[in-house]
Amino acid sequence: MRPNVDTLYSSAMLDLAQGPLLLDMPAVPDRYVLMALLDAWSNNFAGVGTQSHGAGEGHYVIVGPNWEGSLPDGYERIDAPTNLVWIVGRTEVWGEEDIPQVNAIQTQYRLTPWAHEYQSSGIAGCIPASEKTPPIDVVKSLSTQEFFSRLSDLMILNPPPKEDAAMVRALGQIGVGPEAYSTQNSLSWRKRLAMEIGRRTAQSSLVFATRLLGLTGWGPDPSLIPLGEYGQRYLIRAVVAQVGFGANRGEYAVYQNASRDSRHRLLGGKSVYTMTFPAEQLPPVKAFWSLTAYGSDGFLRDNPVAEQLGVSSYAVGSNTGLEPSADGSITIYMAAEPPAGAPLANWLPTPEGRFEVTIRLYDPRDAILKSEWKTPPIIRQ
Repeated sequence: MRPNVDTLYSSAMLDLAQGPLLLDMPAVPDRYVLMALLDAWSNNFAGVGTQSHGAGEGHYVIVGPNWEGSLPDGYERIDAPTNLVWIVGRTEVWGEEDIPQVNAIQTQYRLTPWAHEYQSSGIAGCIPASEKTPPIDVVKSLSTQEFFSRLSDLMILNPPPKEDAAMVRALGQIGVGPEAYSTQNSLSWRKRLAMEIGRRTAQSSLVFATRLLGLTGWGPDPSLIPLGEYGQRYLIRAVVAQVGFGANRGEYAVYQNASRDSRHRLLGGKSVYTMTFPAEQLPPVKAFWSLTAYGSDGFLRDNPVAEQLGVSSYAVGSNTGLEPSADGSITIYMAAEPPAGAPLANWLPTPEGRFEVTIRLYDPRDAILKSEWKTPPIIRQ
């Protein structure tokens, strides 16, 4: 997941096997808020915030599968497909000086267990993570048997949807999941070898598919690759889990990345690039949009020239005061140094070496989701 300078994050992992949890959100009249809820399979099954309850307060009760019982008055019920739920909260922030104001809002987000005695039983507990190694490195370090053993345990605790029945049956034949008819230790050496080869082949496929994403300009296309609701698109879900885990549904926000220009050349800080929005063709969003520059590793990079000039080193967009041209169009300039004649407000500082950019479109209109509006190309000057 790339660092995001548009919003501050609030994150919580829920275990609904212990019972429902109440989510209380304060009134936030002047900025965008989203609490995206993801199930154990990284499907964004719900999202609450500005789009659901506007600027007023929001009160929700999150319920696991097959739970029965009485719920409190005044709360909207959200049914989670699995007991394991990840809440990824985003609260709009307007620069570094605005962080204390957003932090004050974040302290008002509340998660509390719902006791059966019709009253809150207190603030939900938080168990600190004991593992500091990046999750992707933890997964890669697992042996094939450990990988499939953990997968099996999670599948039993968080059963896949019925649409995955064929895949569940297939995994059961190698001792994985709720329909396993044998243990992995009892499998023949041929099956164990096939699992080893299969895992390595799958990892290579992920690397190849990830590279393909950067070869076609801006991507992914929201009309062709709907993120956050994967169904049986197993490869897409795996790629997203590896490069952008926690992606939300397009109706909440659309993110697109680019590492190459309009002629498919890698972006580099020694060149100057432009990206022009024609008059009256700015991104059709109900909230706001931004364009952020990253190093080729996906991390933010400080730009010394921008710091000397007092310019944001990372992003420009609808909240940063972009200056239109005489014809009403807006051109963004991407370069390591401010191009001559370009409005300083329209300069997106980039690293001196290879870089990538991400456009984020919050609360997008249908024109974006249907790809009737497309992100303008990046043109090298």
